[in-house]
Amino acid sequence: MYLCKLKVINFKNIREATLQFSPKINCILGNNGGGKTNLLDAIYYLSMTKSFFNIPENYAVTFGEQSMGLIGDYMLQEKSERIHLAIKLPDAAGASQPGTQASQQSPQASQQGIGENQPGSNQLGTTASQPARNEKQLWRNEKRIAKFSSHIGLLPIVMVSPQDAILVNGSGEERRRFLNFILSQTDPLYLSNIQNYNALLAQRNKLLKLCAGPGARSAATRGWDELIQTITLQMESPAAYVHAKRQELAESLSQYTAQYYKELSGNREAVTMRYQSDLNSSTPKEIFQRSQQQDLRFGYTTAGPHRDDVLFFIEGFPIKKVGSQGQQKSFLIALKLAQFQIIKQISGKLPILLLDDLFDKLDMTRVEYLLSLVAGETFGQIFITDSNKVRINQILARVDSTAKSFEVHGGTYQEQPAQSDAPADESAEATAEEPADAPAEALAEAAEVAPLADTPAPAAHPSATNDGGAQQ
Repeated sequence: MYLCKLKVINFKNIREATLQFSPKINCILGNNGGGKTNLLDAIYYLSMTKSFFNIPENYAVTFGEQSMGLIGDYMLQEKSERIHLAIKLPDAAGASQPGTQASQQSPQASQQGIGENQPGSNQLGTTASQPARNEKQLWRNEKRIAKFSSHIGLLPIVMVSPQDAILVNGSGEERRRFLNFILSQTDPLYLSNIQNYNALLAQRNKLLKLCAGPGARSAATRGWDELIQTITLQMESPAAYVHAKRQELAESLSQYTAQYYKELSGNREAVTMRYQSDLNSSTPKEIFQRSQQQDLRFGYTTAGPHRDDVLFFIEGFPIKKVGSQGQQKSFLIALKLAQFQIIKQISGKLPILLLDDLFDKLDMTRVEYLLSLVAGETFGQIFITDSNKVRINQILARVDSTAKSFEVHGGTYQEQPAQSDAPADESAEATAEEPADAPAEALAEAAEVAPLADTPAPAAHPSATNDGGAQQ
């Protein structure tokens, strides 16, 4: 699987660009703030329907504009696929009506690391009026996708970013989101269970909050005890499934991460991981019953899968406390490579690998080993950003793989000639050939919106293979 062509309109600082990529290595070069990471985030958006950086969707639209569009032409198992995503801000879309779907993420969707249309609801889950929100739409081969969760996993993707440091230094919520992200791409049943659990958890917490405190146990709130018990009973099955799948994933991640870290570090030290959960030694029914009185006092659910964590160690000590910046970055790269292998093994697809600012705090020995590893046949399409053109060219000269380079200045991209080639001609410039008014067609009124008319998706690349190999 790989991305053949990407068209971007009004995404962050990218006004308009059309780029055609190598099925193997693609380098994005430029100064900080030029748009290197934004291009990777556009690719990520097409896979996960949201930004890698978990930002509000209105920040994805170029400042001063009311809409944005992304179109990706992919080769997927020797078949062409076109994915088109469009976002229209409220001033252009108009206010949402009561009961209509909105594109902003719910807290549950944010915790899962995915985007999802959610209906408005009041504290007990019934439909209510919502303020104007962004309108987000998604198409696959010009067919509208109504439920975004059905798209997750079609185009598996892994991103390595400086933002990954939050997995080591941040709260357990970040590490739970990481586990959810991988499982959501590989197990639709997990996605259904975590969504169900989070929805029930939100309802239970709202009722607990209303019942909390010494003076809150009125006759009215006492009548809600039975409803709390009913919701708790419904939480048991999804809680058990979520825990079992996370525990299984944590064991696989630990094995792969230890292997990759050993190779990256030259076998100088060992890393381990431990999955921490209330359910490791008790059933969901037991932990919910045991914590019920405490939940009523505090006004929220104090035990369950939403409290899980994954602990990281180097030579038996917490890597957060004793690991150097280089050791922590090597660990995070090993963790993301482990994520890649697990998604590949389960899905049978080679995920797209996005390497953002990879070289910071890594010595050249580790950098060269890493690039030689990902350039091999066990990895697929790769996107690398760097601000040092000389360094990336020197490294790529040692890698036996098809590569393309693009230089970016202020959101404008220019394909660079191969080192052995003559200067690129004007056709290499990454500017859109389609009409400038294309975004208006793609972002018309919701009742009339249709996929952007564009050139047909490309035929199979001569080097495309149907990989039968076994994912902020």
